[in-house]
Amino acid sequence: MTEDLLSGMASHIKTLNQDGTLNPTTANFATPFRRIDFIGGIEERIQRKLPDLTSPSAIDEIRTLFQDLSLPLPENATLPRLLDELCGTYVEPDCIDPTFIINPPECLSPLSKSFKHPVTNQIVAARGELFIEGKEVVNTYEEENSPFEQRRKFEDQLRFSKAAGEPGEVDESYLEALEWGLPSTGGWGCGIDRLVMLFTGAKRIGDVLPFGTLRAVTRRTE
Repeated sequence: MTEDLLSGMASHIKTLNQDGTLNPTTANFATPFRRIDFIGGIEERIQRKLPDLTSPSAIDEIRTLFQDLSLPLPENATLPRLLDELCGTYVEPDCIDPTFIINPPECLSPLSKSFKHPVTNQIVAARGELFIEGKEVVNTYEEENSPFEQRRKFEDQLRFSKAAGEPGEVDESYLEALEWGLPSTGGWGCGIDRLVMLFTGAKRIGDVLPFGTLRAVTRRTE
């Protein structure tokens, strides 16, 4: 659906923009879009395997990896932040034409369903993010609907927050709602402002906001 929407939009805008009023992205929207496995993509670029990310020693092994790769550690370097940094360094910059980065490690997507990846044997999330020109445009995932699994993931997320010295708590009201029942659910989100920037060539988000910035909206007229 995402491929049909964006490739169709790109084609339509190209037809409408005969006079060159807009300066849309030159990315190639031919389908199917490229897909890169989060873990596999990193491993291919760094030419080594990531450790078992569910292991208690995973964060120490990833820290050592950063040292080996001469990468500076991000601030409050939890396991999710380290993995996100690896993806941002080695995978995202190559996503110029529309590319889905799929199956991130479970710890990066606590609201998603999880499964064991058949190739890497890592526990990953049923999630995909579409990147264009190195920037995320669409986020999509299969939503976790088990209250028991969701509690476990919230508790893992809370441990990461505490390790970074940040406040956090388990969302009990969300878990209670899940206990009442949630059918199989898929989520899809698109940054409309970023999409408009992409297809118009605007350099500042303020140039595409229909009502201006928050300061403009809340400004009182004398």
